[in-house]
Amino acid sequence: MTYASLVDLLSKDWSEEQAPVADILSDPQKLLFILEDLDNVKFNLNIPESALCNDSRKKVPVNVLLLSLLKRTLAPDSSFLITTRIEPRSPSDTIAKETDFTFVLNFGDEVRKRYFTLFFKDEKRVETAFKFVQENEILMDLCSVPILCWLTCMNLKQQMDEDEEDVTFPFQTTTDVFAHFLANALTSEAGVACVRPRLILLQRLCWLAFEGLLQDVFHFSGQDLLSVGLNEADASVLQTTRILMQSTEHQDRCMFIHLRFQEFCAAIAYMMPLNAFLLPSIQQQNLGKREEYNDLTPIMTHIFGLLNEKTREILETSFGCLLLSEIHRQHFLERVENLGANPTAMEHHVPLFYCLFENQEEEFANKIMDFFVEATVLIQENKDMVVASYCLKRCHALEKLRLCVQGILAIKEPDVSLTSCKQRSLVLWKEFCSLLYTKENLRELEICNSVLDETSEKILGKALMHPTCHVETLKLLYCCITDVCCFSIGRVIMLSQTLKHLDVSVNFLQNYGGLILVLSLLMPTSQLKELE
Repeated sequence: MTYASLVDLLSKDWSEEQAPVADILSDPQKLLFILEDLDNVKFNLNIPESALCNDSRKKVPVNVLLLSLLKRTLAPDSSFLITTRIEPRSPSDTIAKETDFTFVLNFGDEVRKRYFTLFFKDEKRVETAFKFVQENEILMDLCSVPILCWLTCMNLKQQMDEDEEDVTFPFQTTTDVFAHFLANALTSEAGVACVRPRLILLQRLCWLAFEGLLQDVFHFSGQDLLSVGLNEADASVLQTTRILMQSTEHQDRCMFIHLRFQEFCAAIAYMMPLNAFLLPSIQQQNLGKREEYNDLTPIMTHIFGLLNEKTREILETSFGCLLLSEIHRQHFLERVENLGANPTAMEHHVPLFYCLFENQEEEFANKIMDFFVEATVLIQENKDMVVASYCLKRCHALEKLRLCVQGILAIKEPDVSLTSCKQRSLVLWKEFCSLLYTKENLRELEICNSVLDETSEKILGKALMHPTCHVETLKLLYCCITDVCCFSIGRVIMLSQTLKHLDVSVNFLQNYGGLILVLSLLMPTSQLKELE
């Protein structure tokens, strides 16, 4: 459905000419629309007001129809029930009206801590487990998803059950967590009950995951399972161990407990001898439009994670499998060397940084990062800063850094105290900015399309004024720089010992801000030669 009217939407599940559309629209206050998983709406909602529709019978593009309903140019007194996975940073960040109901499906900081308390019960265990997760931004993000929070807690509990007094948690990455969970599940009492050898069960499970992603099948029928060699007894074991669960959309189907876990299992399949299977569901037309899976980045990230010897050993010891690691390692080294020689080959380097962080092998990360003299970093979440800092610390030849910071360091609303997430953002930003004075070869910094608040601006300025910072060219493009910001930029101009070129074009500077920069340039301590 690419074009539709509101009448089409209301009548699509009714027999022809039976839908009481006129009655429904006669009292729109009683009309409730449900918009599930707002974050995964793939329509472009950046539409001008003039393009919105107010005629319930007019066929318009589906994105225009959706936004017209949300903006209430159609069914003006109706309401929405919206589910989202990310809590809006402020009321202005959401398209919902005051009369709408918005439910955040993911765990925020407070709910996450409450879940740990309910899961572990014992106060000492709660503090031990939560402190460990809190110190790892990747695991914090993992535990924002309820089912993956449970999965992580199961792993933590297993470790504490083994050694209560001197507990150590052997996982730093998502791949670590999933590998331990899979090994524990299939070697548990329920897993051992399976008559099939564990290695065979693992292979067929991972084939199912891999082919499901390739063929856009996420809800598996009994025939799908049989096509990869899994029978009813196997399915029962996999559901008992919570690797698979009943489908949320079809009563007679099953699914992986989460897409991210399916991606992990697909990565294992990629590293084992692989057979090709055609899942019967791909041939069925009665399931309606299937979801499309077109981002293989998470699978690639887990493959890098499985190249880590200790992580790989968990699976090889538990299942007797041999994952093909060396051939993939050499292949990645060759491919990344080509990327390093062509700085524009990747839009930005954060996906590669996630792969290297997931790998957690110093020598391998150093080899990869030695290929790069330029890097482009897009920061949208705290974990982006974590992986970028991890990799750029190992990029010894780095000469030019491009940076785009979106959202997490934006100016907060007045009189609103810092959340724990924002506090972590500032700590991670300070660590990231330390790269500016620890990278001996770094000469150019470009920050574009970014909004920084006063605190994060000061952290950046302090790093640029550090005695060991060698940055000579600074570009601040489309960064919403105002006259007020020019005071901190002026300090950098006056106190930096190496800054020669400054570009602040395409911002909101007025005459007063420009005057501040010029006066700073004229100070005897300034080394600046060129100001744009």
